[in-house]
Amino acid sequence: TSSNVGFSSSAITAFDTLCINSTSGSKSFNIKGAFLSGAAVKVGPLAGYKFSTSANGTYSDSVTITNYGITLSQTMYVKFSPATSGSFNGSVPVSGGNVTTINVPVQAVGVNSKPTLTGAITNITCNNAKNGVIDLTTTGGAGVFSYSWTLAGVVKYSTQDISGLTPGDYIVAVTSLGGCT
Repeated sequence: TSSNVGFSSSAITAFDTLCINSTSGSKSFNIKGAFLSGAAVKVGPLAGYKFSTSANGTYSDSVTITNYGITLSQTMYVKFSPATSGSFNGSVPVSGGNVTTINVPVQAVGVNSKPTLTGAITNITCNNAKNGVIDLTTTGGAGVFSYSWTLAGVVKYSTQDISGLTPGDYIVAVTSLGGCT
């Protein structure tokens, strides 16, 4: 029954496009092993990905599994955490147990879609006027962009440009492709 010796794995569903220097939510996959030697089993490393044996656990470049006997059934959790832009299509190596290494395919794209922001500000014309304007220009990045303007910590507007303003400190967060903010 040599066809039952070694590792098998479920698939990892593709990750959504993600902004560089951020971390996705976790996805899981199952590793099964039969007729293993009991030697340590290693999952990873693979550039752009972090691994854990629990959804809320500590994620690292690779995980070593020990004390499992001659069979293994382990749910693994993986997060996408790109440091650079590009395609992160690869295979997660699962090795050890004195059996042949398997590679579990995974796909993701990292982007740096942050635009540069420039604001043209028109101040109010006199006290108590509500005629201030901020004309926001985005340069570069990749959209569709979404806007969230706050005044005194309260979200007030969700458009690119805002008008009818009173004096105050208006803060804008612009979110672009892959969740870049």
